[in-house]
Amino acid sequence: MGYTRTITRSKEKGYETPFKRTYIAHFISPPPDRESAMEALVAKGHLYPNHDFLCALDDLSEKEAGKILAGSPRLESFDSYYVHDRSFSDEDMAHLKQFPELKRIHIRSGVFSDHGVKELVAFDRLNELLLYSPRITDDCLRIIVQIKSLMSVDIQDSAQISNGAISSYLSNADIPEIWANNFVKRKSVGV
Repeated sequence: MGYTRTITRSKEKGYETPFKRTYIAHFISPPPDRESAMEALVAKGHLYPNHDFLCALDDLSEKEAGKILAGSPRLESFDSYYVHDRSFSDEDMAHLKQFPELKRIHIRSGVFSDHGVKELVAFDRLNELLLYSPRITDDCLRIIVQIKSLMSVDIQDSAQISNGAISSYLSNADIPEIWANNFVKRKSVGV
């Protein structure tokens, strides 16, 4: 059993032929663990779907695209998770780990700690991380620099992280954009 979702895509600025198109995407039901994790995460934050797979259909007619989507249901994937809930905790990472495809994670919490940060190394596609919590410390930086896919890190509102640790761990890190207390690093990335 599965479900369908109506997805509207539009291309306007910078495109020769602007268009707005609606797709009916067919998805298979997620495994029970992923489904319950989705419910728990959505109760505290926003889980944003990834619809990149539709780009390949933009050049087809709507009828052709519809046939392809109807004939190939997939597990819905997600791109980002944003939470601004003071109660998001280290234990909530068990739910978040059900979505290893996430590219962006923003956590603003009053109780999230270094223990939860350790779980982030499992996200090998993660390229943007924002962590604002009074409970993360210098120790989390050792973990953050191990996430090789990171392109941007923001830990500005995490008061227990010292400037010395920021300088020690992040100044030479291979992360193009870093925002941390009084430290800002912005390096352009070649294409």
